Amino acid sequence: MRRYIVAMVMVIGMSNVSAVHAGAEIVLVVNKSNPVNTLTKARVRSMILGAVKKWPTGDAVSVITTSPGDAERKSALLTYAGMSEQQFATAFLQANFKGEDRTPPKTLPNGKIIVQIVALTPGAIGFVDSADLSPMVKRVAVE
Repeated sequence: MRRYIVAMVMVIGMSNVSAVHAGAEIVLVVNKSNPVNTLTKARVRSMILGAVKKWPTGDAVSVITTSPGDAERKSALLTYAGMSEQQFATAFLQANFKGEDRTPPKTLPNGKIIVQIVALTPGAIGFVDSADLSPMVKRVAVE
């Protein structure tokens, strides 16, 4: 019985992950004043995990995502960090336990608000559905 329940939880969890990817393309946006046009996937992962704290301009990196459990956030974590929400939370707990100074992403309710805040914050980087793109921010390519 226990194996059946574990198997069902895994199937349900995997079906949720595929549903996240079906309808949305999650893109990175930065403030228009940011000179960066391209980032490596490894650099983005380091930013998400709080290991990279400054842009080449000297501005503080401020990562902004939607709330934990949100489809956009799940997709961003999987696409750019290669992690589930649980793995992401564990990574921050481990860093904290080791005494590393890492700031978790700020969370906002939706992509439209993320775009507005990124537009007002020089060091911000946000993860939003491509449908929320606006000329107020700059899309960054990921290699």
